Amino acid sequence: MMFPTPANGRSHKITKQNREQRIEMAPSGRLAVLARNFMTSAVRRSGEHHDGGVPGANMPFSFGNQYKLALYYVLFYGSGFAIPFLLLRHQLLKK
Repeated sequence: MMFPTPANGRSHKITKQNREQRIEMAPSGRLAVLARNFMTSAVRRSGEHHDGGVPGANMPFSFGNQYKLALYYVLFYGSGFAIPFLLLRHQLLKK
């Protein structure tokens, strides 16, 4: 049995060993195909992907007010940077 010639020009012959490997891997292959098909259909049905490539449309904050964005940036990264120093101060002040 011969498959049609693929783009790379090599023909694929199905031997008994290849057929046995395909039969053994069939359930996992089917499961992968089912999972992939489910995910693509779920993404299509979600309706949340209508932004159309607008930069920043998928971010959880807006870029409109630069001062507000700068404040959020300082609070978010500043709080993470300050935690070790605050913990050290707390431990040094303990009696």
